[in-house]
Amino acid sequence: RFERVWGPDGVREDRTPDGRRLRYQHDATGRVEAVDEIAADGEVRTHRYQRDAEGRVVGVDGPGGTRLRYTLLPEGQPTLIEQDGRKAQRRYDAGGALIEHVDPLGRAARVTVDLHRQPTEVSLPGGLRWRFTRDRLGHVTRMEAPDGSITRYTRDAVGRPVAEDRAGEVVKRRFDACGQVTRLKDAAGGELRLSYDALGRLVRAEADDDAPVERRYDPDGNLAAEVQGEAVLRWRYDALGHALGRRTSWGGRVDYLWGAAGVDSLVDPAGETHRFDRDVRGRRVAWERPGGGVERDVFSPGGHLERTWLEIPGQPAAADRRLFWSPEGTITGLHEAEDDRSTRHEYRYDGLGRLVGERRNDGPWRPYVHDDRDNLVDDPAQGSRTFDGVRLVQAGEDVVRHDRRARREAVTHGDGTRTTWWYDRRGRLARVHTRDDRIVHHRYDALGRRVETVAEVAGGVRREALVWDGDQLARRVVTTAAGQREEEYVYDPQRQLPLLRVVRAGGEVTSQYYQVDQRGAAIRLTDAAGQQLWRGRYEPYGGCAEEGPEAGEQPLRLAGQVEDAATGLCHHRHRVYDPDRRSFLTADPLGLDAGLNPFAFPSDPVQFADPLGLARCGQGELMLGSELTEPIYFGQARIAGRFADIGSPAPDSIRGRPIEAVAADLRAGRIAGEDLPVQVFRDPTTGRLTAINNRGLAAWSLAGRNPDLVILTTPTAAETNRLREPSLVRGDSLPSPHTAVTPGKNDTSIIGIVSTPGNATPPGYPAYPSE
Repeated sequence: RFERVWGPDGVREDRTPDGRRLRYQHDATGRVEAVDEIAADGEVRTHRYQRDAEGRVVGVDGPGGTRLRYTLLPEGQPTLIEQDGRKAQRRYDAGGALIEHVDPLGRAARVTVDLHRQPTEVSLPGGLRWRFTRDRLGHVTRMEAPDGSITRYTRDAVGRPVAEDRAGEVVKRRFDACGQVTRLKDAAGGELRLSYDALGRLVRAEADDDAPVERRYDPDGNLAAEVQGEAVLRWRYDALGHALGRRTSWGGRVDYLWGAAGVDSLVDPAGETHRFDRDVRGRRVAWERPGGGVERDVFSPGGHLERTWLEIPGQPAAADRRLFWSPEGTITGLHEAEDDRSTRHEYRYDGLGRLVGERRNDGPWRPYVHDDRDNLVDDPAQGSRTFDGVRLVQAGEDVVRHDRRARREAVTHGDGTRTTWWYDRRGRLARVHTRDDRIVHHRYDALGRRVETVAEVAGGVRREALVWDGDQLARRVVTTAAGQREEEYVYDPQRQLPLLRVVRAGGEVTSQYYQVDQRGAAIRLTDAAGQQLWRGRYEPYGGCAEEGPEAGEQPLRLAGQVEDAATGLCHHRHRVYDPDRRSFLTADPLGLDAGLNPFAFPSDPVQFADPLGLARCGQGELMLGSELTEPIYFGQARIAGRFADIGSPAPDSIRGRPIEAVAADLRAGRIAGEDLPVQVFRDPTTGRLTAINNRGLAAWSLAGRNPDLVILTTPTAAETNRLREPSLVRGDSLPSPHTAVTPGKNDTSIIGIVSTPGNATPPGYPAYPSE
């Protein structure tokens, strides 16, 4: 839980749920002038603030010599941001809405808004432009995308989109009284049916051709069981919502023992015990494996992973990896030592942090070139690449074609062979005709997870069946003419990265242990004796060369990816990635929220990944509001109009007071921004930054500003369960840019709506507070 310690000058120390300590230093007036992050060994990472005459933070000197300066409007919005010599500018309209952002490379993004501050046009660098037509209530009825395609929306009396027509393909939706989708009918007549319990939680999902999914919950709201076709998974939890174990219908069993900082030990499906040591921040620093091997991690005072290696009794350190970081937080070097091989990697970046160069062992620099739209137009493996807008049309000798929904449809290779892709009624990859004339079929469950792949192979057919634990692979069964192979996977419940798998094949049972890199990519499999079973050597954008006896049988790649060996494609939770062409087959489902390029992989692939196929994800801990490059969303459908008076860590200037009064004091500088930090987590479904203390975000929103201090942390089960609540705003869902203020816990009548900066109050609802 979040704890706050007070001193005579105000807040002295915060202790976050993930074990971090934030120590505050105050000036003579009692304002915070520095924040120290305290590591286990006593070293500190310090952010020191610079203030203007009104006491507002206008600069930050960070660890390692990083420097941030910005110029503020009287209302508190930044107009000029200077960070380590790079400058970005912002411009606002008279109502305070952001209408222009110019990045350090001079690329401008512009927004045109109507009288109600609703966007009517969004222009991004490289000539990308979206146009919106709205009805008299402000709902979008027509959207024109940069490629000229037009989507039309038909809405019901309360503004919910009951029909969507894109390029002549119409999708229809039906909603229940709480605003949740219960039916979704596609253009071909297929139907997805969703059922909910009285609390708005999903209990069944079924579709015509998909495997059905059923869910059951315990009295505390935790997911207790899920039925996926013939497979059943069950979970149990402690009073804090921590998962204590998993049981499966095929006999698999995993047990977790939690300590103050996280998981202390687990028992895997083979009955073997694993033990973990953690630092004060809850990070794993040692993993003691069955058989005596220990994997160790070392972090810098700034929170970056610096070294990881494997210790085997009686052997020198194996698989030793050392990372070197710049003051700006980019990885500039990687040294790998394994057996008799040593490899040094060096990396270069441009002013936006995009990878522009790599070299190995003092060899020549390998260039990566991006255009204004973040398209990778030149890379060492394929050479020149050509785009139509943001769609790839040629990569080296490969000519790429897309369908009318901008999905990759076919590639004609330089030797005249051809690869073709087909999609099902819900836009998922359903069939592939490979360049060597084989057919591959995919099948999904009603939630969109791949559950079966059938591929033509030499000597017959290869069938792959998958079972999921949420968004993570739990089981894979591969059947060929040679026999059947079963694999059960176990992930770290805190890091959401693979730990091990238990393989049953040919009458033998073996346990295999994963080592992952700084971005969560599986790079090595070893047995209990430390012998290497599989090794993956990656290009920055995910191309993987396999080595070892398990080559071809280890499907995990970059974080969140499960490779289909028959096609070489990597399936994320929401999309499919083509590592050969460094991009996704389809556009990001988040639309405009996805950023400049909806097909691109993160442009710093050395540090970041995209586990869900929605948004990039990497290391991150303490952030400042002025550094935010993405919005924060509300993680709660409704809030009270006052801050809590009992059990709150807030100071007296906040505790028990109306949200609008606190907002007024934030605007006037009577409340220091550091007194109201906002804790956030990344929603596993949408990838959005989601608030935990939603009344705090509401106060900052009413003040028209981003929070001065944002703490990225791990949510509890209760906090993620809130996202299953139906929104009180019609046609909306959590996490949302809006939250409702209601009189009490059992009274859902709406006093008013609070919207985050840059978002207008939804039409038909009162703004909070009423004017």
